[in-house]
Amino acid sequence: MGKLRYTKALGEALARAAQAPKHSRFSVIPWSGKWAVVSNGVRRALRVFVLREDAISFAKKYAISKSAEVLVIHTKDTRIEKIFYLNEKVA
Repeated sequence: MGKLRYTKALGEALARAAQAPKHSRFSVIPWSGKWAVVSNGVRRALRVFVLREDAISFAKKYAISKSAEVLVIHTKDTRIEKIFYLNEKVA
């Protein structure tokens, strides 16, 4: 077996592969009497809705469009109600 030759291109490819997706998890959370869709690690809401159902619908579509891995739906008292695992490959 030959030696693996390290190149700049190989290093850059390894670095890209090691990085987690920027927005791999989204949540629907209570937000000052309304419902917000937020991304992990971000303090600002992506969008705020009056109705929880509207927030969930938007969050599902948005998370899928961003190739997110997880969507977490919270209750009014911030407990986790449901977790959707998105983009799973079914064998």
